[in-house]
Amino acid sequence: MQDEDLDILVITDATGRVVVRGQSSVNGDLQADDPLVMRSLAGMTVVSTEIIPRPKLLLEGPHLVERAYTEFVNTPKAKPTSRTNETAGMVIKAASPIYHNDSLIGVIYGGHLINRNYEIVDRIKNIVYEDKEYEDQDIGTATIFHGDLRISTNVYENEENRAIGTRVSEEVYDAVLISGEKWIDRAFVVNEMYITAYQPIYNIDGNIIGILYVGLLEKPFSDMKNEMITKFAIAILFAVILSMLIAGVLARSISRPTSELAHTAKAIAGGDLTKRVNIERNDEIGELAVSFNWMADVLKKNTDDIKEKTEELKRMNRELKEMDRMKSEFIDIAAHELRTPLTTLKGYLDLSLDGTLGEFTDTQIPKLKIMSRNADRLIGLVNDLLNLSEIQSRQLKLTKERSSLRLLVESAAGHAKPFADSRGHNIVVNIPDDIIITCDRGRLVYAMYHLLDDAARYTPKPGTIRVEAGVETDGIHIRVSDTGIGIPENELGNIFIPFYELKDSMRHTTGTTGIGLSIVRGIIEAHGGSIWAESEIGKGTTFHIVMPDE
Repeated sequence: MQDEDLDILVITDATGRVVVRGQSSVNGDLQADDPLVMRSLAGMTVVSTEIIPRPKLLLEGPHLVERAYTEFVNTPKAKPTSRTNETAGMVIKAASPIYHNDSLIGVIYGGHLINRNYEIVDRIKNIVYEDKEYEDQDIGTATIFHGDLRISTNVYENEENRAIGTRVSEEVYDAVLISGEKWIDRAFVVNEMYITAYQPIYNIDGNIIGILYVGLLEKPFSDMKNEMITKFAIAILFAVILSMLIAGVLARSISRPTSELAHTAKAIAGGDLTKRVNIERNDEIGELAVSFNWMADVLKKNTDDIKEKTEELKRMNRELKEMDRMKSEFIDIAAHELRTPLTTLKGYLDLSLDGTLGEFTDTQIPKLKIMSRNADRLIGLVNDLLNLSEIQSRQLKLTKERSSLRLLVESAAGHAKPFADSRGHNIVVNIPDDIIITCDRGRLVYAMYHLLDDAARYTPKPGTIRVEAGVETDGIHIRVSDTGIGIPENELGNIFIPFYELKDSMRHTTGTTGIGLSIVRGIIEAHGGSIWAESEIGKGTTFHIVMPDE
């Protein structure tokens, strides 16, 4: 399977595991954590510009690693750095789900590696500047930066070599990469002054990963101004020799448009793209004025188009952030407002059941117990919502300390045991005593409890739930397995999405909220770990957790 147009072409199964690559023989690796693949597994078709690190790029082919590798070139006015090279690649990437009989069976994604791919920047130059040259130099230039590093450009550092590896100036770096603003001004680019426009490049998660640059060589305008001044000076000199009167007339007729041209050129070079020369003459100066105004119109139109698109992207990004903020704020407020009355209600129910508030009949006591259980469930839901809000707002606080992994898991198993016993399940913990983990004890116990509680809910009576762990090369590997009903393969990529409902009638009878696994993943990832699931229908599910071995 080959495609000469794409640098990357991959098909995965419904879990995100690679089935085949179009440009490489490597397969079987899991790509479910890729942000585009993750969204396509949820049914979305997406396109984005992404940064792919060297290990993942190597899977797509060694030639892409060679193209992406870039040595830093010492560049005047660039921001100081201790880095000497860049190994990751920037890729324009698209992903889409694959369906068969209305069921998602996989994902197909492809991409172009931008590093040393000059087709995009040359096409921008051809469209915007029509391949015009000045003194064997292109008047227009375009560049794509990975961070502040040039990875694709038609700016040349000498007659033969494009300026790959050179870097953007510190002033542009701070404005575009740090502040996320568009920057339009005169700028020193490698070895020449340009009238430039820079705007940030975002990945699918809204993070700034690079810069798109277009520039217009300033030298033609400065040379034009100098040439005109020289010509006019000679004309004035001859006019003085012939006649003071003629010299005065010529000086007024020539110096005025020259001054206007110079003033307008300076204004445009200073960023005022609305300036135009108002010269109506049927001579070279008139033609020059028309050409000058045409150049300014083209520059302004291109700049306005970039501004309009940038503002539209910013507006859409603000709207999405505001919607997410309002959702999180609503959940957080609702949870906080419910916690106090629920706690009070639970307290009165406990006082009623222990007889503090008086005697109740045999008919009333079972109803009070039902109310108490439901109050416990609502309090648990409120706590889950608050935890989810902290995770989504990246405010989850951890108090880490070194602890015995076996004791933490046994504590979680103790909490899960009453429910597991009521369903006839046996919880088996097989973890060596010498495994020490650095973590927030309460958070990790909650995560393990939720996995054990879920296993008990989705395992037919009677069943066995096992927790095993060991120290491996990638960290501390914990496995929680059950003999339950299993999860359909095409649903494994969705189980960690908040409020997602699995398309399985047996899972609708458990009364869960659909956010527990999202909280578990948030806790694990906050510790620097990872979690995923493997399952087989009718045989059970295994959750894998890999935690740092600190």
